[in-house]
Amino acid sequence: MVLATDPFDSDADLLHWALAESIEAALHDGTSFKDSETSGLLREAFLAESEDESEAAAARCAQLRRGLAAALHTACAARGALNPLLVKPRRGTCPPPVRIEVRNTAGRCMTQGSFAVGSHPYCDVQVFGDATVQPLHCVGVSL
Repeated sequence: MVLATDPFDSDADLLHWALAESIEAALHDGTSFKDSETSGLLREAFLAESEDESEAAAARCAQLRRGLAAALHTACAARGALNPLLVKPRRGTCPPPVRIEVRNTAGRCMTQGSFAVGSHPYCDVQVFGDATVQPLHCVGVSL
């Protein structure tokens, strides 16, 4: 049950904030995020479904990517230490595009707030044929 005083509109918002707080703490403290419990939640969320499955799935995937980027931006801004690195959000604007290139073979410009790179078919940038690449190798966030 969500109370009127609850800052989260949904379980998705709660997930965005939990992930963002954990990632921001790792960035600030210089600790590893890779083996944390939260990294498992991140992996599960990004690899849960493909945006190609349906319009509803595409909407959920987009919400996850936008929500995580917005929550991480807010978490980083609240701490203050990363403020010089943050792009000041303007209402109604998209995050700055990020160019992703894997081993100088192919590039892609990502315009979502966050995106997944890995060998899993549900990743936004898929890397095949390299045993060193994990199913969810990394998540990029445009800040």
